[in-house]
Amino acid sequence: MSTQPRLRVVVASWFDGRDAQLHQARLRAKGDAIVMEVAGREDILLTPVTVAWIPPATAPRPMLQLVDGSTLVLPSPEAATGLGIAPPRESRIERAWRSPTLSALAAAASAVLAALAILWGIPHVSETVATHLPWQTEATIGVEALQAFDSALAKPSEVPADAQQRIRVRFAELVRGADLTGTRLEFRKAPGFGPNAFALPGRILVATDALVATLGESRALDAVLAHELGHVHYRHGTRALMRESGFAVIAAMVLHDQMLQQRLGRRAPQAILEAAHSRDAEREADAFAFALLARTGGAPADFVEAMTILQDETTRNGTTYRAHFLNSHPPIDQRIDAARRAVGR
Repeated sequence: MSTQPRLRVVVASWFDGRDAQLHQARLRAKGDAIVMEVAGREDILLTPVTVAWIPPATAPRPMLQLVDGSTLVLPSPEAATGLGIAPPRESRIERAWRSPTLSALAAAASAVLAALAILWGIPHVSETVATHLPWQTEATIGVEALQAFDSALAKPSEVPADAQQRIRVRFAELVRGADLTGTRLEFRKAPGFGPNAFALPGRILVATDALVATLGESRALDAVLAHELGHVHYRHGTRALMRESGFAVIAAMVLHDQMLQQRLGRRAPQAILEAAHSRDAEREADAFAFALLARTGGAPADFVEAMTILQDETTRNGTTYRAHFLNSHPPIDQRIDAARRAVGR
């Protein structure tokens, strides 16, 4: 506190630190201290040791941090001076940061760092963090992703309930063989996506009605679902979301911010469908499916049948689908050849 001439009363804004509600405070001098009056509270005595100036010192409305964590916002620098509250002196470093030359250098450095983050940092860190993302965080994102898909891109499934149940029984065998307990299968009517299936974060698989109509309750359908379980195993959907959303997913994990997790979940379906998986990821999922089918009574030949049928369907419909199961995948011939090689092993 300074010895400058003091104003009789200053009206300021006060935030108690517990909510965003603004309270009006009246400040008046009392000896070397200041008394703060807030409606419904006893007078609060402010002394030099209970007040900290919040930078920058040149702010048009000075902000003071009180010892209890609350914040006081004064109407003007003159009000602070009149109350005897002097801003701290700027350090040499603070003065240097206000230098135009240093500011320009800092801006250039920031641009270089941003470019490095985009080209290397975000992809590298995203791939690393994806494998360590807590299950609870991924599950929250997955639930929100399914709700977002339902609200904007899909309608309730028209596959008969008994057919859904029979498919889920066979799917449960695949899940056990893949050791992916907790993975669930959802059916949705999504005309814009044709015969399709995709894996959302949180071990949620979605199969479209068109996929069931195209492949039927067959081993070919099991092969497609086994491929999607490969994406679940390698967490490809989460990786795609992390590449698209950058450090937002990392922040959601570190800060345990449920609102941020929900916002990411709402973005997830579009991000995964637009970004698609890399060809290496698709090959990983294919290889996973071949091994899984062999362990659960199926065969890579089931995958060949599924690919052939879906290729024919895609050829007939051209680009009428917003996305389809073969979107950005390796060439169909290469995938069929890989499946046939797996048969011989």
